[in-house]
Amino acid sequence: LISSSGGAAYIASPEPRLPLGARSDTVYGSHTLVLKRGDIIVFFTDGVPEASDAGDNPWSYDALKGFAS
Repeated sequence: LISSSGGAAYIASPEPRLPLGARSDTVYGSHTLVLKRGDIIVFFTDGVPEASDAGDNPWSYDALKGFAS
């Protein structure tokens, strides 16, 4: 979540954390989030923070959060 007041934060995902459709018997929970005007939700796959830059330095979840802020 990129807040309209500045900064970025991760939204905790409820259990289970399996990919959608990975198992037909998985029961997913729900979560309600109230957004304010100007808030942005950024969706990404695990490949984004696990990628490396041109110098083969691994990126991270912290780097992604800093980039989005």
